Amino acid sequence: MVYITYKNKVQYLAQWAEEYKIPYQCFRYRISVNWSMKKALTTLPGALGNGKVRYIKYKGKTKSVKELSKEYGIAPYNIKARIRAGWTVHKTLTTPERAFHKIVKYKGKKRSVKEWSRLYNVSYKVLAKRLWNGWTMEEALTIPVRGYKFKNE
Repeated sequence: MVYITYKNKVQYLAQWAEEYKIPYQCFRYRISVNWSMKKALTTLPGALGNGKVRYIKYKGKTKSVKELSKEYGIAPYNIKARIRAGWTVHKTLTTPERAFHKIVKYKGKKRSVKEWSRLYNVSYKVLAKRLWNGWTMEEALTIPVRGYKFKNE
């Protein structure tokens, strides 16, 4: 076991990692490649642009992308893409998604509009347009698409 002293406090690596909510393996690696304790403990995993955004600090709390996705109704892959694109955390979590990525609750389950369109065999474009026009999910998924008659028929 390795003891580390930081800010006049002595703890095991695992204790430091747990206290700062950093995955143990990630913290251990950082120490092994000579990161400073401050940097190793305060840099969130994925925050250095390596494409692996897992945890985000917002309003003083560190949460996983999955937790934030459920809380703000934004797909996890969209949160990650926005952060990688340089968006602020506030903008990432408060900007509504376009219909394609939007998470919609229906019959007690949350899915993207794209997923609902596949499940109910409704064209994505039709479903997105109906929702954009203010239809309820029930109407948008269950009312058949109007058929068109052509002059030559």
